[in-house]
Amino acid sequence: MVSTLSAVSTLHTFALLLAAPTPSPEPPGVQAATTTWTSPQVVAAIVAAGVAVAVGVGSMWLQRRSARETVTAANRSADAAALSAASSDRSAQVAADAVQLNREVARDTAERVRAEAFAKRYQDAAAQLGHERAAVRLAGVYSMARLADDWADQRQVCVDVLTAYLRIPAELETDAKPFGEQQVRRVITLVMEKHLHDDSKFSWRPLDFDFTDAHLLNFTLRDCSFDGAVSFRGATFDGECRLNEVRFGKSGVFDRATVTGRLIMTDVIGAGFNGLRLQDCVIERGGLLEFTTATVDPRPDDGPAQFHRLTVHGEARFFLPPAPTKARLVIADDCSVAGGKLTVRPRLTLRKGADTSARMRLRDLRYDSGAEITIDQALIDDGRLELSRDRTVMVSPDDATLNFTFPDQAE
Repeated sequence: MVSTLSAVSTLHTFALLLAAPTPSPEPPGVQAATTTWTSPQVVAAIVAAGVAVAVGVGSMWLQRRSARETVTAANRSADAAALSAASSDRSAQVAADAVQLNREVARDTAERVRAEAFAKRYQDAAAQLGHERAAVRLAGVYSMARLADDWADQRQVCVDVLTAYLRIPAELETDAKPFGEQQVRRVITLVMEKHLHDDSKFSWRPLDFDFTDAHLLNFTLRDCSFDGAVSFRGATFDGECRLNEVRFGKSGVFDRATVTGRLIMTDVIGAGFNGLRLQDCVIERGGLLEFTTATVDPRPDDGPAQFHRLTVHGEARFFLPPAPTKARLVIADDCSVAGGKLTVRPRLTLRKGADTSARMRLRDLRYDSGAEITIDQALIDDGRLELSRDRTVMVSPDDATLNFTFPDQAE
């Protein structure tokens, strides 16, 4: 700005010099009254003014250029900063993606290692269950049960292995192999029972249990609940077998089961339309089936207990609670007492506070020589036993016994 003002001042002075009149020459010997500009001075002034103008214009141009360069540099710097920020964001995203990928890889690796460890434990437990020594098989039972608790995704598979073991025909025990196999099978039922209680830490209640064609020796379940499907089709109950306070939430099927020992069923309930089903079952000579109706408060989904086409060579006993209020239905149609015993009586003892009862339907009952049938007349009188007398006795041999007793006559 100072250079520009100087250049303007010089130009103004140069203009004044050009406008001033040229002085007239004086006679010789006479000194001029005033000082006059000579031609070289004018030239010098013009040159100086031009230089000043050039310097001023150049300075202005340089200043403007400098300003433009400064703005351009600032814009470039801003663009560079934006690019750097974008690059930083991309780097951060890449880093985040890398971290996520590493986590997924680590998780997948951990899951794979975990699955491989479970698979190894499964193979080891299965190998133990197939060992020739009973002690090793016993260890295999506990190993498979612990694996079922830890391996929720394959819990059903582990339980299937245990039920499959019970379906394998038991090897006859000799003096060289006493007790061992029986103990292994007993422990399997104890492990199952533990996991079927309502307060079990690792519940097996939602699972399915397949005991089809199993040979169940001294099989016992107490205070258990099944939410999945349970099948005892074709199973053989040998020794002292007891089902006490067992509830089948989906289905409890005992079709074609055979009782060679004693099967005591107390407070056993099946839910749904089919309820508890024991169709086409056989009680062998010397065998006993004792069914006592439940004394727990009924639920809306409780179904009937069905004993269709029951064949009794041994003995069958049915005990019904007295004084019906909320009735359960026990159906035993088209049954046959083939030289055995059939007893239907009131249940003499009830759980304290129970307010339940049952009604039984007994139609088309057949019996042959040597059969003994005892029915409490009071059950018929108060409507708890529906008995079609005109269709009850299809064969009536002379040595058969059909007794209708009263409670005070009952043993």
